[in-house]
Amino acid sequence: MRLVGSPETAERVNAATDHFDRLIDGVAHFIRDADIGPAIDQGMTEHLAEVAAIAGNTAAPSFDNTIVALERSGRTLGRATTLLMSLTGAD
Repeated sequence: MRLVGSPETAERVNAATDHFDRLIDGVAHFIRDADIGPAIDQGMTEHLAEVAAIAGNTAAPSFDNTIVALERSGRTLGRATTLLMSLTGAD
């Protein structure tokens, strides 16, 4: 995890799940190995909840509320696994 803000007001942020458009002094985040496991756990939890919401939707099935919704789900998990593979390949 990294600190965001000044030491007095710093919040702890997992760089693997934080938004990539957020920079510190114009510099992108640094990802540590310790960030990946919690990011994958968070991504799996979010993805399961997203899929459960899609499956539990009481509206008539349509392309938008099934296929498009599934395609948009799992972004945190996808980002975390991409980082894992990138770090694994770099080691």
